[in-house]
Amino acid sequence: MAAPAATFRPPGAWTGGHWLSALIGPEAATRFCDAFGPGHLTLPRHPTNRADRRRLIGDAAGPAHAVARRFGVTERWVYACRAAVRAARRAGA
Repeated sequence: MAAPAATFRPPGAWTGGHWLSALIGPEAATRFCDAFGPGHLTLPRHPTNRADRRRLIGDAAGPAHAVARRFGVTERWVYACRAAVRAARRAGA
């Protein structure tokens, strides 16, 4: 089964303070926006991203509501990821 894709809407013109600038730098963000322009861009996800993300969420410190807000998931998913990480550690120990 193919991994789901993420849809991204690149800005038509570069504006300061965009999250893309923080991620790849202002020069690269400007080139990216010039190359793709406005519209929708579908970014495929690597099949291992789900497991890696689950592990990151499960290992994240702090209260569940803060972790959920940071990763854009529900508190229930944070608790499930933490339980999965604990179970994996017990099985590996």
